[in-house]
Amino acid sequence: MYVQKKVTPNEIFALAIQHTNKFNEKSMLSFSKWCFKHNVAFTTVEYERKQPKDTQHQKVRYRLLWTLKDEYVDAFALGITEHLPRYRAYIHRLKEEGYAIFGYARKSPGAANKTKRILLLQKMVDRLINTLMVDKVFVSLSSIASDSLSVRDAKNGNMALAPFNNVTGDTQDLLSFIKVTENVCLVALDFAGLSTNPSDIVALIKENGNIQKIIIDLSSSGKHVKYFHRKDILEHPDVLQEFDCRHAYPKRSTEI
Repeated sequence: MYVQKKVTPNEIFALAIQHTNKFNEKSMLSFSKWCFKHNVAFTTVEYERKQPKDTQHQKVRYRLLWTLKDEYVDAFALGITEHLPRYRAYIHRLKEEGYAIFGYARKSPGAANKTKRILLLQKMVDRLINTLMVDKVFVSLSSIASDSLSVRDAKNGNMALAPFNNVTGDTQDLLSFIKVTENVCLVALDFAGLSTNPSDIVALIKENGNIQKIIIDLSSSGKHVKYFHRKDILEHPDVLQEFDCRHAYPKRSTEI
């Protein structure tokens, strides 16, 4: 899905104006200033310079970036320019109606050391808060996607969460908050970010009457947001079959 390539500022600007009219009356310099002001991720990468072949022209500045392959660009752009605004408007309405928006993120056990695991999980937390507008975030530092939520982090103490920013607690804390909070909307990053066990999600809904909605952000795979409602889940459990994603699924965060 991603490829590493050398990208010039003009190439980034040209791609941006293909998918939004926000910069139609802006210069390259204005666009660059906007990117720096809004802490767009690529601006943290240092410039390098290359000499164009067969010319005596001035060296060209570029950044070495991980970029989407061409075939995925349109889908991601559509998600940013259309689907994300719709999602945010929906969340805004839910908050006005008194819903509590809880975000959940998890990392599977793996070879990554604890420091890298924390950094990757923090990126998910940041997306849940800054982009998906959740009120609180709960995380599982190391859990298997098919495990029941009721047993995740059961033996962990909250000291493991000390390095995180803007994290309220672990999976057990999430379950505790759900029990005392009415009208909960649970938001996760892709299906496996919550669970790959549809039966466990049904059990979670049955055991917790306060959970009214589940929202899954699929933007990491260039897809849309998925919305699941309590009534539909209880009456038609098969609506959760997409959670049974045992095949390889796009990872929520694998690069720092």
